[in-house]
Amino acid sequence: MQLAREEELQMNVASQEVFAFPSEEELKQPANLSEVQQRIKDVVMVLSDLSRLRENGRSRSEYMDLLKASVCEYYGYNQFLMGRLMELFPVSELLEFLEASEVQRPLTIRANSLKTRRRDLAQALINRGVNLDPLGKWTKVGLVVYSSTVPVGATPEYLAGHYILQGASSLLPVMALAPQEKERVLDLCCAPGGKASHIAAVMKNTGVLFANDANKDRVKAVVGNFHRLGVVNSVICSYDGRQFPTQTVLLTVVSHVDDPEFDDDFKKLDEMNVGFNVYASCDQEVATCGIQSVEALCVAKQTVKDCSGEESDSKSAAQTETVRTFSEAHTARETFKA
Repeated sequence: MQLAREEELQMNVASQEVFAFPSEEELKQPANLSEVQQRIKDVVMVLSDLSRLRENGRSRSEYMDLLKASVCEYYGYNQFLMGRLMELFPVSELLEFLEASEVQRPLTIRANSLKTRRRDLAQALINRGVNLDPLGKWTKVGLVVYSSTVPVGATPEYLAGHYILQGASSLLPVMALAPQEKERVLDLCCAPGGKASHIAAVMKNTGVLFANDANKDRVKAVVGNFHRLGVVNSVICSYDGRQFPTQTVLLTVVSHVDDPEFDDDFKKLDEMNVGFNVYASCDQEVATCGIQSVEALCVAKQTVKDCSGEESDSKSAAQTETVRTFSEAHTARETFKA
């Protein structure tokens, strides 16, 4: 059966006319989206068997340039970003990625474990006409909303802080960090407070959460969300993450860049190359600052342990833990430098 399908496919390909590479005049003429879509399919077919289907004298780079221009026209991307994507993905996977990116993301919410349980929250929202399901087995707090007869961001449960609107991918950094109770955690770029409040919930409002954001206007949203969600173990501040006070020594660091201006419209800017370089440089400097805070803590912790009168066994174990943490921080810093 599979062999017959492959033979049929080969016969269909062989029966098709060779794709005529458009001239520069033809490319300059306006084309509707259906024509551009067909051109993309034709170019992809040629690239799948270039040696047999290409025109004489045409190179692979010419077909790739034509594909880039056609895809940018069809999906609305700029040349720079599309070039980066074409470096990351094979042609077949590139089109799948672009199509997936056009699909509307589902609305997801995170149950606030400081005030409720996901099961109780789900039942309350279902009673209000919200159609939802657990987000997945990998999270105990996420819910995906399919439809709702009431505004999800204005229910009594939302106003009472029982949940927050939060993307599914935003749950992963906190799960990877796995903060423990009574730890000290620094979030260098915390606004609007989704991940930071998640950290506080995992820590059960114990320890200290330093929630920092360089944008003072966005810090107001953090304050509002923390009040609504019942976060009481936080210190909210507004410093440039690259110049965060070095005297503040913290145990665990989570850093992320979360800028609302870096959205889907940004893909259409002509100066995106500059934008990527600025964001990459800023992200590296912020992460390096966080790692230096960990290193500073390791040195201070080891100094205190050396000067204390603890038993040798416990002292050795503490120094071993300090060296392990320092080594991890040093490795991470070298990675960011690279």
